[in-house]
Amino acid sequence: MDRFAFLKALIPGFVPLFVFIAADEIWGTTIGLFVAIGWGVLEFFAYWIKDGRADRFILFDTLLLAILGTVSLFFENDIFFKLKPAVMEAVVCVLLAISAFTPNNLMIAVAERTFRGVEFTDEMRRQMKRGIALMFWLLLVHVGLIVFASFAMSKEAWAFISGGLFYILVGVIFLVGILRRKLGRFRPAKDELLPLVDKDGNIIGAEHRSVCHQGPGKLHPVVHVQLMAENGDVFLQKRAANKLIQPGRWDTAVGGHVGYGEALEVALARESSEELGLVGIPLVPLARYVWETDRESELVYLFLARIDSEYLVAKPLVLDHTEIEEGRFWHQAEIEAAIPTGILTPCFVAEYELLKKLSFVSPDPGR
Repeated sequence: MDRFAFLKALIPGFVPLFVFIAADEIWGTTIGLFVAIGWGVLEFFAYWIKDGRADRFILFDTLLLAILGTVSLFFENDIFFKLKPAVMEAVVCVLLAISAFTPNNLMIAVAERTFRGVEFTDEMRRQMKRGIALMFWLLLVHVGLIVFASFAMSKEAWAFISGGLFYILVGVIFLVGILRRKLGRFRPAKDELLPLVDKDGNIIGAEHRSVCHQGPGKLHPVVHVQLMAENGDVFLQKRAANKLIQPGRWDTAVGGHVGYGEALEVALARESSEELGLVGIPLVPLARYVWETDRESELVYLFLARIDSEYLVAKPLVLDHTEIEEGRFWHQAEIEAAIPTGILTPCFVAEYELLKKLSFVSPDPGR
């Protein structure tokens, strides 16, 4: 489902008008009007039989076509009929404006009824809202052109602006959407969508991972797990050399992003399983803090996991070597000695200091 799903739902309602324009050129206005109305009636019942519901947009278009066409024939002045597409599109513009610029998204409601069984995520709704705003401005310009052509241009020019130009505008919109999707394929394979949050963890938006890592300011949530053995040793992973951030340095046992729409608990279990094969271990929440560097801003949810020798015998740790070069348990004295050398990530050092304050580790340099 893309951001232009709502447009696909509305296009059938414009078909009777285009049928009239073609029939008018062949048989004249009167016959063209009856042909277009007949088409609209057949289209209405076809969609009713197919979807089991009445398409009000097709019905509205056909009735408006019949009313203004009849008025035009009665007064022997085709200006009323010429203004019909402008009137219809103006109504659509109002609906689009409400959907694009207010919380009441009427067009998504139309798309949901049309594409029954499809779940619209928050990101899909945001993309569709942007598409709706684009469609609003294009249709508004088209309405102005139709009104101008109705009064100041030939019937042939009016027919092109009302019909052919509409298809061109719709084609431009779809082309833009296709190009954006094609270009999106050139993103890195792991350029997933991440939630943007405030310091309390409330979701305020979304952005791709690559954008979040272009500098501070786009706060996004991550989960970290400090893994400790029964004797107090702390497990560290050595980040792969191809990592963009802190490559080749020793870091917290588990760390990863929370995906957009993903629950914190789900992300925590996923990262623990993917990186170390950890399953079924109680995870104790320790802290939530903001970690900011020149590359990114993260809201870190820190957890502690304790593991004993029996677990390690039954379920040895399995490292994800696409992310981790190696991993092992470190004595606390080793960690203390390594801190000044720079081989540990600054984030881990900060978390290790936090473990000290919480009395989970008691460094013994003489060990």
